[in-house]
Amino acid sequence: VNVSPKYPPTLMIHGTKDTDVPHEQSLIMTREFKKHGVLHQFISVEGGEHGLGGGKPADIKAAHAAMLPFVLMHMK
Repeated sequence: VNVSPKYPPTLMIHGTKDTDVPHEQSLIMTREFKKHGVLHQFISVEGGEHGLGGGKPADIKAAHAAMLPFVLMHMK
């Protein structure tokens, strides 16, 4: 994992049933971000596949709603 304290703020949204990119990869990145003090947010969508299909519509909507506020908060 190529994470350093200079890594940009990162929002990760990942479905727990993703078969293209294992959910565990986002958990690993979250640990690395914490270790290096990188600003981040991790939203896990229970039952979501790659692209979040299969997750609860309310959870998907909440994940999508988190994107713009995160970007606006961390714009330079």
